[in-house]
Amino acid sequence: MDGVIITTPKHLSDASNVQLGHVHGTPSPSRRQAVPHELLGLKTPRNESPSRDSPVDRSSRSQGHLLTSPPSNSTEEQNHSLISTSPHKFASSFQRPKSLPSHLISHFHSQKQTLLHALQNPPLVKYEHSPYYAVHDLLAELLRGTMERNEGNSCLILGPRGSGKTRALASVCSSCAIAPVVVRLSAYNQISERLAMQEIARQIHAQLGPSVVLPGVDGETENGEAGNDVDDLLLPPSTHLPAMIAALPGLGRPIIIILDAFDGFAGHPRQSLLYCLLDTVQSCRGGSTSMAQGERHGLLVVGLTSRIDCLTLLEKRVKSRFSHRIMRVGTPSTFDVYLNILKTILNTRPVTGEVVSEEWEELWSISVQDFISDKATINIFRETFAFGKDLRVLLRLLISPVISLTRSSPWLKASQLSASVSVQRCSRQFSFLTTLPYPHVALLIAAAHTQTSGHHTVNFEILYDKFINQVRISASAPIQSEKGGLGMAFEELAAHHLFRPVAAPSTHVTKEFVKYRCLVGREDIKRVVEQVGQTNLKKWYFKNQ
Repeated sequence: MDGVIITTPKHLSDASNVQLGHVHGTPSPSRRQAVPHELLGLKTPRNESPSRDSPVDRSSRSQGHLLTSPPSNSTEEQNHSLISTSPHKFASSFQRPKSLPSHLISHFHSQKQTLLHALQNPPLVKYEHSPYYAVHDLLAELLRGTMERNEGNSCLILGPRGSGKTRALASVCSSCAIAPVVVRLSAYNQISERLAMQEIARQIHAQLGPSVVLPGVDGETENGEAGNDVDDLLLPPSTHLPAMIAALPGLGRPIIIILDAFDGFAGHPRQSLLYCLLDTVQSCRGGSTSMAQGERHGLLVVGLTSRIDCLTLLEKRVKSRFSHRIMRVGTPSTFDVYLNILKTILNTRPVTGEVVSEEWEELWSISVQDFISDKATINIFRETFAFGKDLRVLLRLLISPVISLTRSSPWLKASQLSASVSVQRCSRQFSFLTTLPYPHVALLIAAAHTQTSGHHTVNFEILYDKFINQVRISASAPIQSEKGGLGMAFEELAAHHLFRPVAAPSTHVTKEFVKYRCLVGREDIKRVVEQVGQTNLKKWYFKNQ
């Protein structure tokens, strides 16, 4: 011991003693105070055995309360020894090194590379109303009928943007034993039937080879030469679309047509592409039958859309040929589910040839938990979730912090996430509000109360009258501003476009009665009042709230 222990009075309860437990016999600073021997004129004993722990101390040690930190000297040496000798001790003490030792560098690079891939191509995470549960089984059954029984099927996947419609479909297609021919069309790019025909021919040419020529595609360029690139080939007019689509089942392999923004194809003239595709789907019968043109395979048409009423946009002849199979998916409904999905993605294990170290897994898991539990991180996640439940928006924010990880700084931090947010998000319209002095903030509060009373246009006289009434009612103010001072403050606010005139200037109206509209929202004014910290301004702002 380094000094004499002076205990506090005995009126403290045992429950509080348990909460303020000790570790290795070290007294809690809130219960006891150590006085050095030198101040009391005593000699420091050389070999003094530690006192026996009290029952409270032993119970606190068993509960694992860590209220006292180790000595500040040689901290880096202790961390390095903990990592190299006993990783479990290191992980259990919830301490991480500031820089990685050499034997964990390879695991760090593998984790970083895997995490960047997961952020750009997020895996399907199982949760309630996830695409995995809602779509996977039904799509797998439809695809099995197309691949094994040569059936013609059609379906529609409905869900908001970012809910995982495309990822769920790609996951089902990748699980096939024999890879089908996948043709992806988008209404944003293929805005006409001719562009759709060109894209179909290009993708089939790339997957099946140049020997496969669709009906109507000449295979020659404008100069009469043989073309190797479909973009250079002469494509027929849109009148050849029915023959081209009807030839798809006879190309030798099952074909999957994915129509992104399905509602956009309904805006094409006469909806010819949708009609030809769905009519060809109906012509496909189960079982492999040999016809005059050869063996025909299955065809699956899958539409992806976020518009609920897209079926009402279809013509009667198109709607009658659609199977009306609709699969609905959704985004995470609660913030807890949203946070668990993010935690699962951040804890993605590296897929490498080498064995992943248990020591690294424990350290990385603890760092992710600390990062997600940080108050600043939670606030950013909540803002992103309130703005939109699209998980891709949050994953884009995390790419920059993951890229910035180095050996000297291997753990995710809230400051890195804040820097990424400041770069990717638009800055506040009036970022200088917190630097405004008292008269300017008082005028903004007066404008907010005027809007509450139903008057959205104000002039300086109205704002000054409200300010004087508030000073008279409160009988105290931090600054007794004169009318001239408030007038100068109002002119500065108008010069910075916080107040905008609603009419053109006129010589018949003095500047005190020119009508303005306040462009600062109530939430921004509330934030400024709370950060300024003036009690009178807070009482005035929250008056009649």
